[in-house]
Amino acid sequence: MDTIDYRFVFSKTQERQSDVILHSPKAAPICLSVGIDHFPFHSLTHSELPPVILDILDLAAAIHVADKLALPQKTRPIRIHIDLPLHNPEIFAQFNQQLSELMFWYTSDHWSFQFSYHEKQLSHSFPPIAGYAKFSPIPELTEIALLSGGLDSLAGLYLRLMDDQNKQFVLIGTGSNGIMHGRQKQVFHSLRTMPIASGRLSFLQLPIDLDYKKKRYRTNKSHRARGIVFLLIGAVTALLIENHRLSVYETGIGAINLPLPGGIGRDHSKAVHPISLVMVGNLISNLLGRSFSIENPFIFKTKGEMCLPLKDNPLPIFETISCDRLHREKYSQCGYCSSCILRRQALMVASIEEKTRCFILHARRAESRHQVYWYKMNQQAITIVQALRSDDSWRAICQEYTDMPDIVSCMAERGENDEHSIKDNLIRLYQTYVHEWRDVAPSLLKEITANRVASNHSLEDMQWQQMRLIN
Repeated sequence: MDTIDYRFVFSKTQERQSDVILHSPKAAPICLSVGIDHFPFHSLTHSELPPVILDILDLAAAIHVADKLALPQKTRPIRIHIDLPLHNPEIFAQFNQQLSELMFWYTSDHWSFQFSYHEKQLSHSFPPIAGYAKFSPIPELTEIALLSGGLDSLAGLYLRLMDDQNKQFVLIGTGSNGIMHGRQKQVFHSLRTMPIASGRLSFLQLPIDLDYKKKRYRTNKSHRARGIVFLLIGAVTALLIENHRLSVYETGIGAINLPLPGGIGRDHSKAVHPISLVMVGNLISNLLGRSFSIENPFIFKTKGEMCLPLKDNPLPIFETISCDRLHREKYSQCGYCSSCILRRQALMVASIEEKTRCFILHARRAESRHQVYWYKMNQQAITIVQALRSDDSWRAICQEYTDMPDIVSCMAERGENDEHSIKDNLIRLYQTYVHEWRDVAPSLLKEITANRVASNHSLEDMQWQQMRLIN
């Protein structure tokens, strides 16, 4: 058996907090603690949380820690092992293989789990989920959705408010990043002041508390498993109000997240990929013994299409953050990563002036390396256009991006329309996207290069000038 690169041993010290010891062959053990605040759940139920819900929260916290501290290798997958005490380890052990496969899908690393009983078992007087008393202000017609603090979740929520003016929404914010916690609250408060949202929104923030014991350690910046952590926490919230569906609001372009040429940046994130949603939903269903689904109603929409209705009410947009690399200064977005570029593309398409100040556009001058993401996104757009122009556009798309047939099969098996309709909708999605890119790409490049530092590499400058746009 291959050597385990990182072993995380958890011990439950109290209901909301676990101590963790990280063992790795090349370093001294690391001690820290982690927990998810349960207090907001008291607004949903007047009873103690049932054991299986507590176990799912502990699993989410354990994955969060491991994803943050297990440093990936460029040349090979790493092996991560988690020893985790639970109230119902026998239930989770039944689906150990399913969980490991899910983690490999998200991270391309090998994960294994060992579940055991808590040393001190809690009382067995927990009521089943179905026996929970609903919090009275939450009506039956309620949609449970994640509120990330990003532009997609804002635009998606605004569209859902417009679509059904009788529906109520419970929004869930989470994570361990204080900047995003603040943004989630700001977005919620900004939305709540809109007449269309009056009295229809509730917000629960469930922070992940990670205590490094006053030390600092090198961390994994990619956070490839962050998506599953947020989905598990969102699913728990839905289950506590007897709702068997969780919604995520994400443009189809961002959700499917086709890899950029050369594999730069975080372009392989599968946080809310259609297959990810099915896999996490299936795991929750198996653990609970009842059907649970996670749905993205905007899988066939571009970001520009999602933002267009906000043209007359744009102020909440400027409370959101889209950047892959947060800055702890007033210029919180970099302005040149693929997520920042996609954001500015969408706002240009929707004719919304961007008023969020970005690091590279407002605080320092651009360099050649800051154009790489634009260049790769342009190359991807050219590849998609060439596939769409072929005699069999679907086949050509699948040859370039091999996950496409699996996406269609997954969505069709879950009853999200037939395969033929799903293929047509995906083709329309990418046709719309490349048309949007063609219309605004020159302006995007001009923004990035407007204050560019003069380069000593004349050949590089010539290559940038000779970049071709799609036509």
